[in-house]
Amino acid sequence: GLPLRRRGRIRGVYRFHPLVVAGLVQHVIAQGKAASPDKAFRHLADLGLMAYETAKDLYYRGRREDRFKPILMEFPEGTIRLSAAETAALLNGVETLQPGGRTTRTVHDPIRGPVEITFESQ
Repeated sequence: GLPLRRRGRIRGVYRFHPLVVAGLVQHVIAQGKAASPDKAFRHLADLGLMAYETAKDLYYRGRREDRFKPILMEFPEGTIRLSAAETAALLNGVETLQPGGRTTRTVHDPIRGPVEITFESQ
């Protein structure tokens, strides 16, 4: 009545972990190379990374299984309380990027020196 092997993914059976495939699919969609997960599976197959069916199986396995669900851990000791004046001082330096907007800032990196960063919203 005992199982012959441990639970979980069998070592060496799959070339990619289900979460890696989920990340690849999300990356392909974010890059605009595919509009849906189904088209992303096809794109991964066209690149020769894995078969369409394998990509689809691993992607949905990663989304379905409980062991791949995210968790949120809160650490109350890292919480700080600010007064209204301190909060206002912090928020005065904040710039909200509007949809379709673009902001360029120059910051100083200790290794690279001055670095220009551009933020764009869609």
